[in-house]
Amino acid sequence: MIIKIWKDPVWSKVIATAIISFLAALVYKMGVSSESTVKLVSDLANFLTKNFEVKMWQVVLLLGSAVTLLVVIYRWFSKKFFYSSYRTEYLFDNDIMGLKWEWKYSADGELVDFKCLCPACSMQMYFKDKTVDSTPRCEYVCPKCSYSHGFTGFKNVEVLVKLLIERIIRLGRWKKRVA
Repeated sequence: MIIKIWKDPVWSKVIATAIISFLAALVYKMGVSSESTVKLVSDLANFLTKNFEVKMWQVVLLLGSAVTLLVVIYRWFSKKFFYSSYRTEYLFDNDIMGLKWEWKYSADGELVDFKCLCPACSMQMYFKDKTVDSTPRCEYVCPKCSYSHGFTGFKNVEVLVKLLIERIIRLGRWKKRVA
């Protein structure tokens, strides 16, 4: 959620401005003189060089927190790697609803530029709306070899194909389909 908001061009600037304003107010409250900065650095150095008594339960708690944090970071990066690799490898599928499909990904990962290809000759097929009465019907027709594939009950097949592709990616089945 926070990453999605941060990627938004407006909200990222609002959040960054709030953080910088907070830090500026903090520095202003401390005083802008060089004496206060030297005192702050000196106090920090004294704090870091002081001897502390540490109990075993504190060490265990610290190590447990560190391991948990590392696992979360690892899963986030591995998930990011997984989702970025399909964008370069899974660009077509030979059997979605009985047809070959080709597509690209936009910069934000959306599926764009759908093409339906003829299973017989790989020519790009065109869409024909054949709705009769209130029953939606459509057909994809190849202009080269006249191969056609019809669908009944679907008004927009590309939307369904997009959902099926996103499902294949989400479940990780795209790796088997590319191989």
